[in-house]
Amino acid sequence: MKVSFSLWMLLLTGACSTANQAPHNQIHNEGGQAGSTSADWTLQPWWLDFDRPDLALAVEATLHGNLDLKSAAARLRQVEMQSRIIAGNQMPAASVGMQAARSRTNLIGLPFPGAPNVLPITTSQMGLGLNLSWELDLWGRMEAEEDAAIAQWQASRADWQGAQLSLSAQVGKTWLSAAATEMELQLGEKLAADADRIAQHLQHRYQSGLAPANWMQSAQSNAQLAHTRLSGLRIQLDQQQRSLRTMTGGDTQVNLAALPEIPAPLPETLPADAIARRPDLRAAEAQILSAEAQHQVARSSLYPRLSLTASGGTSSNTLSDLLDGDLRVWSLAGNLVAPLFEGGKLRNQVELRAAGIEEKQLQFVQRALLAYAEVENALLAEQELRGQLQSMDQVVYQALSDQNRAQRRFQQGTGTLLDLLQTQMTHTQKQMDFLHVHLQLLLNRVNLYLAVGGDFHGVSIAS
Repeated sequence: MKVSFSLWMLLLTGACSTANQAPHNQIHNEGGQAGSTSADWTLQPWWLDFDRPDLALAVEATLHGNLDLKSAAARLRQVEMQSRIIAGNQMPAASVGMQAARSRTNLIGLPFPGAPNVLPITTSQMGLGLNLSWELDLWGRMEAEEDAAIAQWQASRADWQGAQLSLSAQVGKTWLSAAATEMELQLGEKLAADADRIAQHLQHRYQSGLAPANWMQSAQSNAQLAHTRLSGLRIQLDQQQRSLRTMTGGDTQVNLAALPEIPAPLPETLPADAIARRPDLRAAEAQILSAEAQHQVARSSLYPRLSLTASGGTSSNTLSDLLDGDLRVWSLAGNLVAPLFEGGKLRNQVELRAAGIEEKQLQFVQRALLAYAEVENALLAEQELRGQLQSMDQVVYQALSDQNRAQRRFQQGTGTLLDLLQTQMTHTQKQMDFLHVHLQLLLNRVNLYLAVGGDFHGVSIAS
């Protein structure tokens, strides 16, 4: 796959030019459900291409039951709520209140004829009011803060979607590996049984003086080695199954089946825009949007801020008069604050945010380069593995032919049991080698799905 530098710049320009254009109603509640994504991205069920219902069950159970994924969804909701809180800063703040007070004042020594020495005066005061405050967004600072928060939410959402894709690939690889281990275990049992028969045969021949001791000892060592490998395969299979249960959340019974057939071959090249749906690239693009919005916030902080406050209501010494319009009271105030001297802090903040934009842009380009490299590596590996598989298929066929000839010679009395058992073991070993390459090809296909952000449905592939 060849991608020109101008294409990378085109991708970068597209990411940068949409700064401060994020609509304020883009935030949707993900609901904490794995698989519930926004309209611009959906986790494509790449695992269905392998046509194994048990594999599909394992992946889908993981997407709905994995605890780490649920935790990530909860963190995403926190980011969403934080974005909504910041979005609310542009709206006026209103509060309504009611107060009541009663006080007594003592007047002492008043020169009134007949007045007592202490004259108490008791007063009551009731009030009902509405208070409003609003900061006018004269320079777009608050809108830029909201845009930055929305972009951060978009980045967090893309990261969560990337976790879905990565986890689906992880459980898919584990299932395929476990299925291959189960098949290898069956071949290993056959291999160990043949090794035991060879060891027993040579032991009888040694005891009859027809075979040297080193032949018998070598056969016994091979049999022990075959059983040791068999034990290792059982342990490996148990670990893989336990890993599958952990990833699915422990509530789903995961079953294995034979490895899927080899998927259809792909052309040597894919369109460059096939990686555009990758969640990590969309997250990097959102980080650029956030950095540009934060730069706008810093620039707007250089200019004055205008805040308006207003209050209105009624005030009376009688509760029943609080709804009387003649007793209304009100106030209106404006507050204009302009930065005068900050020791260069505000302008340095602008430069800091500008450097942040450059950093996010470079990170985007770097991630794009890595994405293209991952796709190219997976395509190249598929070609190599397909060539190896074809060669191994011929090797397995030749080993089977050798086994059949040894079987015929043994039945005709012109061949030995030892020759037959050895050709059987060779055929079994070649089947295991074929199985290993088969598995590597399937795992590489999963890597390719991961590299392009999903399956190839809807991707125009030029042959």
